[in-house]
Amino acid sequence: MSPIKHEFMLVVYGFKRKRLSIESVFKACTICGATEGMHLAVFQKYFHVYHLPFFPLRKFGAVQCSKCVYEIESQDFRPELKHDYENAKRKTRTPIWTFSGTAIVVALIVLLVFSVQQKNKRFAEYLSSPQVGDIYEVKHSHQVFTVYKVQWVSQDTVFVVGHQYQTDQASGLKSMMEQGDEAYYPELIPILKTELKTAFSPGFIRDINRK
Repeated sequence: MSPIKHEFMLVVYGFKRKRLSIESVFKACTICGATEGMHLAVFQKYFHVYHLPFFPLRKFGAVQCSKCVYEIESQDFRPELKHDYENAKRKTRTPIWTFSGTAIVVALIVLLVFSVQQKNKRFAEYLSSPQVGDIYEVKHSHQVFTVYKVQWVSQDTVFVVGHQYQTDQASGLKSMMEQGDEAYYPELIPILKTELKTAFSPGFIRDINRK
């Protein structure tokens, strides 16, 4: 039996099998009649993506004559072979590694959720306690991004200066933030601390960078 493989949008996935056990059973071969013995194997079928096991499917068996090497799968077993097969299958366990892909996906989701929570926590802390030198990444409208830098903080007001340039991609903000003070307008823009979150409406502060 050959592994089944599918390719969809460059994603390789399919089904594979892994032999879990093999033992000899002394039954007559239905093809050549030899009684020297037959090899009974139990296999685990599993689903994979890029050859990484994601979850197990059914177990199945096969016997092969040691003389004529004819192979029969478990759905075609004679009653006496089915009994031997069921006994052999009970001795096997589903390998934990067949859940590897699922475990990795779950771990990545947990890591992503934790990362987002930490980022949101940091953002809330920076927004509630602004400091000189903070840089606000602001999205003004669809595909219009720029940055503002905090120049001075009083008891209830934050004074920022706006960058002279804008970008149509969020990735372009990094190079803007690396530019010196000469890249910002000199005029101070006062913003009440209580209004920082909505100060750039209908835009919004997408992130705060602090050294």
